[in-house]
Amino acid sequence: MSDFQIDSSQNIAYTKTGCPHCARAKELLEERGIAFVERDIMTNPDYITELQALMRDKIEPGGVITTPQIWFMGEYIGGTLQLEAYLAKQEEKG
Repeated sequence: MSDFQIDSSQNIAYTKTGCPHCARAKELLEERGIAFVERDIMTNPDYITELQALMRDKIEPGGVITTPQIWFMGEYIGGTLQLEAYLAKQEEKG
């Protein structure tokens, strides 16, 4: 598997069809007017390969990759809970 670099000019959300956590993350982004590119791993197998490459150094060996996984302008945010914390912190900064 080759290394994959996340596009640092976009907000990207790797999601999975039917995932309630993905739906919540998308809702949070949309409520705040944050533009993002959704990459549904169920509809495009290339996105699974990308996500596996991106997560290689973020999970323990043998760990499970969950959805959603979110990046803002190349910065890894994480899943829904991490997104909520990130957005709350940004709101505090004003």
